[in-house]
Amino acid sequence: MAGRDFEVSAYDLQSLNMLVGLKWTGKSHLAKSLLLGLIKHGGGALVFDINDEYSSLHLGKDRQPRKEYKDKVQALAPGVNLKFPLKAMGADVFLNFMEAVGVSDTSLAALSDKVQEIGEENLTLSELRTAIRSVETRIRGALERRLKMLEDTKLIDDKAQASVLEDLLKQLDQGNALIINLKGKTKIAMRTTVQVVLSKVTRLLDEGVLAPMFLFAEEAHMYAERADLEDLVTRMRHLGAWQFYMTNTPTSLPELVVRQTDNIFCFHLSLPDDIRYLSPASGMDDQTLAKIVKALPPRQYLAVGRVTEDYPFILKTRELDVITAGETRLRFTKP
Repeated sequence: MAGRDFEVSAYDLQSLNMLVGLKWTGKSHLAKSLLLGLIKHGGGALVFDINDEYSSLHLGKDRQPRKEYKDKVQALAPGVNLKFPLKAMGADVFLNFMEAVGVSDTSLAALSDKVQEIGEENLTLSELRTAIRSVETRIRGALERRLKMLEDTKLIDDKAQASVLEDLLKQLDQGNALIINLKGKTKIAMRTTVQVVLSKVTRLLDEGVLAPMFLFAEEAHMYAERADLEDLVTRMRHLGAWQFYMTNTPTSLPELVVRQTDNIFCFHLSLPDDIRYLSPASGMDDQTLAKIVKALPPRQYLAVGRVTEDYPFILKTRELDVITAGETRLRFTKP
């Protein structure tokens, strides 16, 4: 099989998939190759992109739109062209945000009461500020500071249509890819964006409004708690959200994710702890896996799982005729 193309079925990617390896070994390149293949076959995909590496996938090397991907890739930047009214955020996600930014239990209880009084359909930053004027001074000050933190993310626009996010997500049914560009965002802005988007996806899938889709998560530990990832694996995959996790630190993913992985694409790894952690997903013992992945050169990887009928293959990434990386500002432009 040396030198031949290796094709996988999109059917077998309707699974839990993991792409791991050290930086610059090729895992993100492979993720983009798989994403483009899914787009060609009409598979809608949502991508959480922390380094702005996916926004230009519809452009050829000449920076002109490729016919097969034109109008199929849309980049959304939180706080820029991705904003939503507070009521679209939802009471649960809003209260989770406030808890994450340090609101005490006492203050959170007072805020929850005010949210219930206002009602989720009437929830706006303005209404909240008015409502908390009646709470005691110490609590009011803490809540006002946290509301300012939420406002500073620029995610909230109470003048926006409540259905704006839902309308964007419905584009997935057309086989489009929505890229959520998280580059340069604070951790709290990233986490809030991801929670709001996933909450909406979960509801749309559960109601049958959204067709099954694919989720690509680059370095998920940077914007999702371990409990959130476990919920994704145990609940959302059964609703029809098939997941790809790309990371250079496998131990950052919950053990549940590793043990339920259906397909693993493993590039070069050197740390024994990483290799030992991945062993259950590979179906190999630690020593065998270590001998293989430590010897892998850049752009070559071990593939095993449903896509290979559980037989291990050593494969090489293929070149793509699209822009596969974000713009990097350099001080020195030549070696």
